[in-house]
Amino acid sequence: DKDGRDTQACARLLEERGISVENRARFGATSQTVLHDARKILSAAPIYMEESQTELTVACGENFFTFRKASGVMTDWNCDGIQIMHSGPQLGLYHALIDNEKLPNRIGCKWKELHLHELQHSLREFDFDPEKHTVRVVTKIAPPVLTWGVLTEYLYTFREDGSFTLEVTGKMDHGTPKYEVY
Repeated sequence: DKDGRDTQACARLLEERGISVENRARFGATSQTVLHDARKILSAAPIYMEESQTELTVACGENFFTFRKASGVMTDWNCDGIQIMHSGPQLGLYHALIDNEKLPNRIGCKWKELHLHELQHSLREFDFDPEKHTVRVVTKIAPPVLTWGVLTEYLYTFREDGSFTLEVTGKMDHGTPKYEVY
C-alpha cells in the first residue's frame, strides 16, 4: 500500500544519512510512527530524489511527491502524512462545443473529422536532475490516429521548503490540423 511504499522510501533515505530505522522497528515502533518520525527528520533535510523501476519519489520539506515513470504523471503528493493530491496536473486542450461551433462551416462540424475528441497524452521523455532539483516530463497530446499534436514540457522545480514551481510549455508537432472556418 501507499504508506508501506512511503515508509520504505523514508527508511532508505534515512539509512543514506546514517540513521537506522530497523532498531526502532524492533522496539515496537509501528510503520506509521517510523513514517511520521522520518518525515520530521527529513523535513529539515535537503531535497532527495529516489528512483525505483516504476516511480520517482521526491522528498522536500515535509512533502513527498511521487511520479509514475511510464506516464510522467505525478500520482501522489503527501504533506506531513496527509494526501494533498492523488493525480497531478495535465494540460487539457479539449473543450465542450458550444452551439455556435456546431453551425455549418464551423470548427464543431470538423471536430470528429480532426479527432479532437480523442486527444491523448503519450510520454516522450522523463528525466530528473537531483542537483537542480528538477523533474522534466515531455508528452505529446494528440489524437491516436494522426501525426500532428502538441509537444508539451512540464518542468517541476522543487525547493527545500517543500514548495515547487511548474512551468508548462508547448509547441505544435508535425504541423497543425487543416480546416476551413467561415
